[in-house]
Amino acid sequence: SPAPALAAPPPKPPANMAEHEGTPEEFANFVKFITLVMQAVKRSILAMVGEGRPMSLKELPGAFERQWGTVFEKSRLSLQDLGDLASLLTLFPQCFIVDGAGPTVTVVPGGVKLTPPKEEAALALWQRSMSLQPKKLFDCVDLFQDNLEKSRAKILVITEAARKVLEDEAKVAEAKAAAMPKSMAAKANAAPPPWRMGAAAPPPAP
Repeated sequence: SPAPALAAPPPKPPANMAEHEGTPEEFANFVKFITLVMQAVKRSILAMVGEGRPMSLKELPGAFERQWGTVFEKSRLSLQDLGDLASLLTLFPQCFIVDGAGPTVTVVPGGVKLTPPKEEAALALWQRSMSLQPKKLFDCVDLFQDNLEKSRAKILVITEAARKVLEDEAKVAEAKAAAMPKSMAAKANAAPPPWRMGAAAPPPAP
């Protein structure tokens, strides 16, 4: 089957794009991607059960992959379970009717074209999609190096604090020694008397 065409141009990037990860180009590409996938999902359901008939959400990923010969990219679609899939389909009410009791999905009769999701919903999906993607190797290396630098900085702070304490203690000891009278200082520095050098040897055994 031919790939579905984009029904309408995607929404422009939100004005508060600077508050989020990624670039306007990445956001626009994501909106195009998710819109095309949802159009392909619609065609997959029509091929399986037809218009106006319910289809189990559990069967949807497999039906999609058989129809299009490609993987149903759950993480890129910001999906983790069937509940997420049901929520995603409800963002396109002009085309899908979702019954959470099944859960099932039905294509709305009438052949209404599927259009991109609203800006706020698309932005939320995009941010969630990025959070579900595996971390790149270089990102992990950068994170490790950053944590290593922070650990080194903490060790330097602790070492500097310990050195400062030792210096302060040495200064205090020097000040006390300088304030001590010379006679007391000489007595303190004098060698101890012989009888304090060590205990007398015990007498030999008889």
